[in-house]
This record gives sequence, structure tokens and C-alpha cells, in this order.
Amino acid sequence: MANKTTATKAYIGAGIAAVVAGLSTAVTALEDGAISSQEGLTIAIAVLVSIGGVFGGVYAATNKPVK
Repeated sequence: MANKTTATKAYIGAGIAAVVAGLSTAVTALEDGAISSQEGLTIAIAVLVSIGGVFGGVYAATNKPVK
């Protein structure tokens, strides 16, 4: 499989990573009972970084046969 035909695995992985990053950051932010604008920005950054990192990493990885 030399050519990529689908990016489904990358999309699913990025989605799962975004949910985990967003929820874990939100749980930490909610310790005082509210989410401030700075904490909201931190949640957004965590979600975006996780999407970019996981999607880019999974999509860029080439499937190589085991020798």
C-alpha cells in the first residue's frame, strides 16, 4: 500500500484526542466551579494542539510492510 487512499484513521484519532484533551483540561478548570476566559482559552489551545498533533502524526506515518 504505497499510496494513501483514506485519512479516516487520522480523523478518528484526532477526534478522540481532542475530546480527551478538552475534557481533561475542563475538569481541571472546573475545580473552582467556573471556567474563566483564560481557562477557556487554555481548553481551546489544548484541543487544537491535540488535533494538529495526532492528525499530522497519524496521517504522515507511512504503512510499511514488516520484514
